[in-house]
Amino acid sequence: MKSKSNLFFIKKILFNNFKVNNPIILYGGSVDPKNIESLNQIDEIKGFLIGGASRNPNKFIDIIKKSIN
Repeated sequence: MKSKSNLFFIKKILFNNFKVNNPIILYGGSVDPKNIESLNQIDEIKGFLIGGASRNPNKFIDIIKKSIN
């Protein structure tokens, strides 16, 4: 998954430039009811910033339900 390689890159930059170990990473890409379950499987992601999908109450509630199961 591309997100994992991006996370590795971000963690490497944070460590190399700021000596930050184990940063808390919030995913702010396109989060929707279709991809929340696969994104939730990535251990390095500790939370999500929901953008456009939060404008639709049904989608937003679906994301919440799928992320806690």
